[in-house]
Amino acid sequence: SGLGMNAPAMKATGIKKALPDDIEQAQVALFMGASALDSLENANFLERFIQKFPQSPDGYIYRARTLASSLKFAEAEKDMNTALKVADKKDDVHYQYANLIYQHYLLQANTPYEPWTLDRALQESKEAYAITPMPVYLRQQAQLLYTQQRYEEAFQLYQQLAQSDMRSADIFYAAAQCRLALKDQEG
Repeated sequence: SGLGMNAPAMKATGIKKALPDDIEQAQVALFMGASALDSLENANFLERFIQKFPQSPDGYIYRARTLASSLKFAEAEKDMNTALKVADKKDDVHYQYANLIYQHYLLQANTPYEPWTLDRALQESKEAYAITPMPVYLRQQAQLLYTQQRYEEAFQLYQQLAQSDMRSADIFYAAAQCRLALKDQEG
């Protein structure tokens, strides 16, 4: 099963980890492999997943994350585009892509990759929302707008989220932060 990755006996052996034939179990194994395997084993595991399930966007998304963390942004972008082509649920891939770009902005700002801007991340998030209007996509857009210091637009989205099933203290706090930032801008 996909949970076998963390079994002590499996960790102790140098045996190549097999992929389950069931896609759902293989997806669990893919998730578990990210934390249970060293970087080389995980890279090999990702390649085997992609070869076995070429129509699953998950392998491409995971590999894109790995590539981006290794500063191979053009290759990561190629994988995300492939994930979009093969995905049935394109909204999730757009959401994941926006997250990847946002994480790059937050964690690797000193290594810019010109196509990956906050505007591009916002565009990806809006495409996700256009396909399936879910509050989580609006929240992502609000976070991106806040990061871009577009506080009024972010505030409006947080207000909208406060009326949704995502209503929480975090949403109200984020809306309050927008208001504080707007007052700071006014002087």
